[in-house]
Amino acid sequence: MHRIHRLHELTLPVLFVAGEYDEVRAETLFGYQKMVEGSQSIIIPGSGHSKATDRPEEYIDALSHFLKEIDRTL
Repeated sequence: MHRIHRLHELTLPVLFVAGEYDEVRAETLFGYQKMVEGSQSIIIPGSGHSKATDRPEEYIDALSHFLKEIDRTL
């Protein structure tokens, strides 16, 4: 069941992540980002849907950066 219509209800920090060759298109990812106030998004270059396997360093760097930003704001 899709809950896309409820994305605007999220109030916690959100990071949308997709791979450059992901089945989730960039337009879709950025559309979701617009629905969640203050959210962020990133496209992992050179990866598909399995970002953690395809490009583990870039994926972990993106997550680490996001989490550090959250930690600074708390």
